[in-house]
Amino acid sequence: MSTLQNFGFPAFQQDFDKGSSEDQELVALWTTNVTGWINQAIVGNPWNVMYASEQTFFYNPRYTDIPDGTAAAQITWFAFPNRLKQYLETGASPANIYNLQSAQILRLADTGYYQTPEVSANSFQSIPVEHSDLCPQVNWNSDQDNWQIYGPYGPRGWQDEYCEWSVTQDSSNNIIRVDFVCENPEYWYNLWKIDPEKVRTLYEDTLNYQMPSDQQISVALEDLQLTVNDPETGQPAYNPLNKWNCGPVSVRTGDSSNFSGGAMHLTSTPNTLQTELGLAGAATVQRTIGNNSPQELICCSQYGQNYRNSDPNIGVSVNRVVQGMGTPNIACLADPVGLYIQMPNFASYTVSSTVTLPEGATVADCWQIVRGEKVLTDPVTGEYFPGEYSDEQYQGVGNFILHAVFQIPQEWQDLNSNSLTLSDILIGGQPIEWAGQIAQTFKIALYARPISASNTPSQLSCVSTPADSSNQPLQLMYKSLWDAYYAINEPNPADQNLPLVSNTTFVVTTVEQGQSSIEIALTYSPSSDSPPIPTVEFSTVNDQDPIGNQDVDSNITATVVGGPTPVNYAVPGNSYPSDSYVLFLTLNIGSSAELGLRGVRITDPSQTPAPFVPALLNVVASS
Repeated sequence: MSTLQNFGFPAFQQDFDKGSSEDQELVALWTTNVTGWINQAIVGNPWNVMYASEQTFFYNPRYTDIPDGTAAAQITWFAFPNRLKQYLETGASPANIYNLQSAQILRLADTGYYQTPEVSANSFQSIPVEHSDLCPQVNWNSDQDNWQIYGPYGPRGWQDEYCEWSVTQDSSNNIIRVDFVCENPEYWYNLWKIDPEKVRTLYEDTLNYQMPSDQQISVALEDLQLTVNDPETGQPAYNPLNKWNCGPVSVRTGDSSNFSGGAMHLTSTPNTLQTELGLAGAATVQRTIGNNSPQELICCSQYGQNYRNSDPNIGVSVNRVVQGMGTPNIACLADPVGLYIQMPNFASYTVSSTVTLPEGATVADCWQIVRGEKVLTDPVTGEYFPGEYSDEQYQGVGNFILHAVFQIPQEWQDLNSNSLTLSDILIGGQPIEWAGQIAQTFKIALYARPISASNTPSQLSCVSTPADSSNQPLQLMYKSLWDAYYAINEPNPADQNLPLVSNTTFVVTTVEQGQSSIEIALTYSPSSDSPPIPTVEFSTVNDQDPIGNQDVDSNITATVVGGPTPVNYAVPGNSYPSDSYVLFLTLNIGSSAELGLRGVRITDPSQTPAPFVPALLNVVASS
């Protein structure tokens, strides 16, 4: 048996030389963050015992022994956004009121518009969003005053299955390349803190992969950053919706100074790794209704987003892993924690008869893995991680692809006068006109690792009324960063207001021993529409017991100097923006403050203090 010392990077991707100072710094930062997200998942959401008397059966592998040889279980779902089909496409069950055709859904998935001209009237429509209108099935006869414009918003927010893509076309509007990504944004925030130049290089190398010289881009640091400095690093802060990671379109024709767009990591607000972990944690709670229906279970437990391919399927699959086969389990995601593209099913792919192919060439040559790995060896079992992929070399294994490109190989172009486009590839007998046709042929996966539980989970009734989440801390960051991110509105086809702060992450805010007068922004769900000024307290370090009764750390003092002020944004992980409040704090960290992750709690006058929300602040040694 052993515990995990450090968390591996997604797909064990090695972006710095192994063992270098930058690599060691990134390992420490990544491990700190993943530890915090798992502890948040153990506690549940809403934070701290989720709903009355409910307990997750989620564990942290840094503090839980994993028996040697304990196998991981693969959980998969299709990459194409199922909610587009459910809410907008003809033939859905229950039937919707819009009845768009399949070709319109493919256009919508690729562009954010289901027909031309590309204006908001030809984009997303209003749909039911209230829990009572979605369960047991979506109710199209509900009060339309409670409906909202289809979300998530953002430049490609509707691509919400933990897979997003950007399409490159030639001057005749034929697709010549599609970049598919499932990389979590949190990793890129961490990488940027260590070395922005490394991020710039990776952007350039990845988005230029196998591209003709006249379509290659030059990425500048200024393209990737905000004008405000990150107080942790003293360098400009990362812009997750930068010039080369914004929207579903990559422009690579005409004047190279006008090139833009691309896909490097996930941007839809619910597509975060912290959200994936939180969903998996919530799904470990067993229910009296059983787990035979993904829709029934998500309605019962009230986690995630109804009708996605991902959330209901992740939930029911993790729930079954915990239930076990006669012996119950506790579960966590297997290291390396992440989201992974699986190899497409090429059975329905063919090549146009007019194409001259190199000897031995197949359609699979067009699928090119740029980041991640086709297969990985599980360090716990010594075998390949299991999955659904099979070919002559690998049978029944899983894939760990982070970024894949679908494009015509140059060897093919050389034999065909550089005239080929993806329309020369057929899927189901139809030429590729939309990237969504490709997305319908592959899945996304995560890997859970169950170990035997010491006690049997209770089967609880369905959630009727969520626990009181008043004064629940939501997100903590430096005030200068909050001000900068909140001031920028994200472009989106639905023409909805969405501040860029919605695309930040739960990367922990780091402060130093002895640091004083630190200006912090803390968002929360208040106890009333006119909340009083509360008390903000930070916990002592206790990573090994996130639901324990941590004490207040007297070495950290927080003074409210502004707010509560109402704000509206999509808290990272949420599909829609919502109303919350922000407090502006001044923090003072004692020189003897213990190093490590801290929880936060917010308490109104005369209110009984709630448990701490784990891992929103990290204290490190003074530099």
